[in-house]
Amino acid sequence: MEKGKVIKSTGDMPLVKLETGEIVSCKLRGIFKLEKKKILVGDVVLLTQSTNRAYRIDKIIERKNELVRPAVSNVDQIMIVFSIESPPLSLELLDTFLSVIESKQSIEATIIINKSDLDRDQKIQEIAKGYQKIGYQVVAISATDESNLDQVRALLKNKTTAFAGPSGVGKTSLLSKLLRNEDLEIGEISNKSNKGKHTTKVVELFEINVSSFVFDTPGFTTVDLYEIELDELEDTFIEFREYKNKCRFRECSHIKEIGCEIQKQVQNGKIDKERYDRYVSFYEKLKKKDEVREKSHKHYKGKKRFIK
Repeated sequence: MEKGKVIKSTGDMPLVKLETGEIVSCKLRGIFKLEKKKILVGDVVLLTQSTNRAYRIDKIIERKNELVRPAVSNVDQIMIVFSIESPPLSLELLDTFLSVIESKQSIEATIIINKSDLDRDQKIQEIAKGYQKIGYQVVAISATDESNLDQVRALLKNKTTAFAGPSGVGKTSLLSKLLRNEDLEIGEISNKSNKGKHTTKVVELFEINVSSFVFDTPGFTTVDLYEIELDELEDTFIEFREYKNKCRFRECSHIKEIGCEIQKQVQNGKIDKERYDRYVSFYEKLKKKDEVREKSHKHYKGKKRFIK
């Protein structure tokens, strides 16, 4: 058997890059269809070659992790790309991305702030300082004049990286610069909505070198806060982790309880008040979702069933 990595999903014939460097189109074993197993871009697979030199995927090596939207696997880090202007950076949306990523298994989050050439009010420095304080890597770049792209390239080394972030912030433009591939399709900002027109349509894995890969990922312009369970939320705010076990009550929501260490650290300035306020907002949204779900469940259980 030969080993390879799935670099593009094309229905029943995914493209796989072999360890030899050759890229081949592969069929799937029938058992994949019977067991409804999907091949994901990023999968490491074992293949066999028939006498007519056709390749077939026989086995998927156990995945380190996998994402549903976009459907990719074995991600080491996600670079969240926002622009400081055009469109303007939303800290609420940034924190939503961070929380959803933190809820995933074994994936690092890195913040990239693009269009630094438009930062006339020097907002980036203040924003970066706050997120660096709690442990995130933040890089301010300009894909237009290529400032600080070498820092991004250094962070890609020996990792498989996905790019996420709202439309119009320059993800595809950044990726084309990093890969030195100007043929990647790039969208423009809509003047009416000031939102980007999404152009990337197919998930594809690009090789930077033998140990560094980047995904081009459609469907990663938004994330859904409701992917997180209510009891997971506190762990997705990484600055809480040091203090959460010091709360008076074991199941503290960190909102109104007496003896809450998180609230104490907010008052002391150790935890950023604005980040904490966004935590409260996220908590209330997830709590409401749970209440609606519970109410719906009780309503269903309370109904009588009649069998004809």
